[in-house]
Amino acid sequence: MAKPDYEHIHDEAIVIDAVCPLMVRREYIDWWIEGGVSAAGPTVGAFERAGPTLRALGDWIRAIDQDPRLVQITRAADFATAKAAGKFGLFFHFQGTEPIEDDLNLIDAYKALGVGMIQLAYNVKNRVGDGCEERTDAGLSTFGLKVVERLNEARVVVDCSHTGYRTTMEAIEASSRPVVFSHANPKAVRESRRNITDEQMTAVAGTGGLVGMVGFPSFVSASPRPTLDEFIDHIDYAVGLVGDDHVGLGLDYYRGQVPVVDD
Repeated sequence: MAKPDYEHIHDEAIVIDAVCPLMVRREYIDWWIEGGVSAAGPTVGAFERAGPTLRALGDWIRAIDQDPRLVQITRAADFATAKAAGKFGLFFHFQGTEPIEDDLNLIDAYKALGVGMIQLAYNVKNRVGDGCEERTDAGLSTFGLKVVERLNEARVVVDCSHTGYRTTMEAIEASSRPVVFSHANPKAVRESRRNITDEQMTAVAGTGGLVGMVGFPSFVSASPRPTLDEFIDHIDYAVGLVGDDHVGLGLDYYRGQVPVVDD
């Protein structure tokens, strides 16, 4: 029996999930592969300093080397190569800049190990700037400006998810390369401190970057179990605002989010 058109589109597309903290439990990699995802970005660093982060990276690199289904993504062309080879691509993502400590050279070290995207803050203030749940909205620090510059030089994507409004806008202005919100939904559809304004989405799109739509329930709707239609409402709004070239997926499923099977 011939496949429906939508299945052919899905099979041929390069489907990327930009943020996958759930993959800290590697048995869930099977879910992404079964769902036809081409590549994904497991969260390998967030609140940890350099030592634990380097150990986590080494563990991931070893796991990829030992699993013939997997391949590491280190540059943009690798996505197409992995798809053509029938491999599941993995690129590494930090949800925060704690692993950089106060040493910009660590950015280059992480890039060499396959870290492709680094988020500036995780909800609260750090060396770089304020998070989106911070009491203040102080913007990028002097060190934060240097971090953005070095990320650009190392060709690591600047990610403004979880980051305060002023910090994101200043990072977008300071960056010479595309900036992203790897996982953030439109605030106009669902009010949340973690979701972002039209101005932030438009500014990121202006850099050539994109916004990854989040499946995490509280950022989709008031329901603990949002519907697919409610998730699509976010995609539809974002595409209407900035165009489909600037909207992606960053589902952000995490290890405390256990699926419930209906009776």
